[in-house]
Amino acid sequence: NTVQFQVKAVVAAPTITSISPNPVIGSASPQLISINGSGFINKPSVILTWPGQVNYLVPPSQVTFVSGT
Repeated sequence: NTVQFQVKAVVAAPTITSISPNPVIGSASPQLISINGSGFINKPSVILTWPGQVNYLVPPSQVTFVSGT
């Protein structure tokens, strides 16, 4: 007998080494926030959490991928 199956590699979580600016100051205006580290992939999902707002998914059109590091 044969069985078909697929093996998917486990993708390690990225490592964040810094966020700029730090601290991020609350504002009603759009802000540029840089996240630096390693292990990032293109087309990242960015989810923000702050008091009163849990798991806000940043729209992909507002995320710019520069490199894996």
